[in-house]
Amino acid sequence: MYEVVEQQGGNQRMWLMRKTVPTNVGRVALPQRRGFSLIELTLVVALVAVLAAIAGPRFANASARQRAVAAANRIEADIALAQNLAQATSDDYTLRFTTKSSYQCIAADATTDQTVDLRADPYGVSLAYTLDNAGSDLVFNGFGLPNSGGELTVSGGGKVIVLTLNPVTGEVTRQ
Repeated sequence: MYEVVEQQGGNQRMWLMRKTVPTNVGRVALPQRRGFSLIELTLVVALVAVLAAIAGPRFANASARQRAVAAANRIEADIALAQNLAQATSDDYTLRFTTKSSYQCIAADATTDQTVDLRADPYGVSLAYTLDNAGSDLVFNGFGLPNSGGELTVSGGGKVIVLTLNPVTGEVTRQ
């Protein structure tokens, strides 16, 4: 390669052509990179695996705790519904706890409106109950008042929620 160089000396100007030497002599020209190297890809995959190993169990526990909260919300809603239906019809309405994980909603004419199984999806929790009358029926009279109070314990995913039923008013409190 040649380049044109201007030199000045006194009043004269002179143009010279001189040979240039490339600055990357002895170096190998690297091609342009267009993707990821195998090492970079392996590091990213390893980082994602570590984050998944940390987050996975936490997500599973959070999901199980949320199921317990959802089951407790369902029981509270069904108790309020039984109370309201008893008042609206001026007749008895019963919640019958059949096993340690399910209960039935029964109208005064002995028809079962629904059976709720808390072991099945979407809940997957267990239920323990202790009613003051030592039975398994929680009956609301025509005024919406319960025949007894008691405690309902919902447990799942390491979370335990205790619902306490006031025997006088039928109000449910969560502990």
